Amino acid sequence: MIYINYLSKIRNRIGMTEEELQREIEFNKGRIATKEMPEDVTHPVRATYKQLAIITRLARKLTSTTIQNYDSEYTTFKIPKRKGGYREICAPNAYLKELQQEVLKTFTKELRFLPHNAAHGFTKKRNCKTSLQVHQAVGSRWFLKLDIKDFFPNTTSALLLEAMKHVYPFCLLGVYEKDLIIKVCTREGATPQGAPTSPMLTNMVMVANDVAITKYCKEHHLVYTRYADDILISSKVSFDWETVQQDIQNILKYYELKTEKTRYGSFNGRNWNLGLMYNNKNQITVGHKKKQLVKNMVHNYMTKPECKTYENWYNLIGTIGYCAYIEPEYFKYYLDVVKANKPE
Repeated sequence: MIYINYLSKIRNRIGMTEEELQREIEFNKGRIATKEMPEDVTHPVRATYKQLAIITRLARKLTSTTIQNYDSEYTTFKIPKRKGGYREICAPNAYLKELQQEVLKTFTKELRFLPHNAAHGFTKKRNCKTSLQVHQAVGSRWFLKLDIKDFFPNTTSALLLEAMKHVYPFCLLGVYEKDLIIKVCTREGATPQGAPTSPMLTNMVMVANDVAITKYCKEHHLVYTRYADDILISSKVSFDWETVQQDIQNILKYYELKTEKTRYGSFNGRNWNLGLMYNNKNQITVGHKKKQLVKNMVHNYMTKPECKTYENWYNLIGTIGYCAYIEPEYFKYYLDVVKANKPE
């Protein structure tokens, strides 16, 4: 099967009332559709001359390097996780990072790779809020949160090569180009967490899984979204979450769920998802503590001369700007106050 993802558009407006048209426009806004094409030799997916030129140019760029061992071109360090422990980051050096950014630009901007519609991580105009809005739109009340174990380290070169055969536009590449890109974008046979290409490549590998999980959830009247390794499944009514968890594990095959991080419950509890609260009023919020923190920060900035610095001003603009994106009505006042009081 070949999977082709593209931005959905209204194909036929004839006979639509204005109300129906507006409903279709809203439904298709930013939606990514997936076309599944059987691998029929009589109808192959072929590259255009323009696409061939882009692929050839990228291959030349990647072969111009003098690097012999890509694994040694990374700096490894650990950063603390929000809930304890450490996350290992493998950051490529400047030159290798430039090559990886060229790969990323080629596939996302020129060849226009898009992840599945369920994916909300590392995708333009998609984020934590848009992921929750999918569940909010249907009035979900019960939530199952699943976590894929060691997502980046377990996205291996073998998985990348297999996925490239089935996902457009990677399926346009020849064997040489596929091997070349995998060599440049992996470390010790896996996608390194810290490389600019890793999020795109994991989204590519997950396309077939996202298609299968979406179909499964639709059949069982569930809603599914994914943000990197965080899976969120919801419903208006309570469901057999243990069976769903096992079924999702069966679909994932080459990935393992970290069951100790599984959470299931209704929106009446502390329903935090991707750092945001989905409360029992069907609202997406940053939470009471964050609101109190912002109020205190603004109060200190406005009343204490020693706090009114450029550093604090930029910090406040960033913090309140994010909160205002999540809850514009609540935070607009604070954002306007801080913007109007920039240090002289």
